[in-house]
Amino acid sequence: MRECDEIAKKLKEVEINPTRASILTYLSIVGEAKLKDLSSALGLSKSVTWKHVKEMKSKGLLAVRYTLGSHPEMIVSITPEGLKKLMEYLQLHEKVKECVQRKTFEKDS
Repeated sequence: MRECDEIAKKLKEVEINPTRASILTYLSIVGEAKLKDLSSALGLSKSVTWKHVKEMKSKGLLAVRYTLGSHPEMIVSITPEGLKKLMEYLQLHEKVKECVQRKTFEKDS
């Protein structure tokens, strides 16, 4: 169980919550997306999505660029650092799954 406690501690250190993990996962699959398409795909408001994008951009996890023209749009993409953080998060969640399975098995025994 000590290992599971360590995993829980590491989850906090990764600094990615489920919403941010969803954003990173989506962008890792599609490459880049307009802010409005990203928020629509994840079922989030544009303001909530922008809040998360802005924070992750400041940490170097996402890149933002703007289209030119009469209706400029924000295009968001994942950076190599963002991909690295996403992989750390997903690996930790795999370990969480193992802890849950062990606890379930111990209860049933």
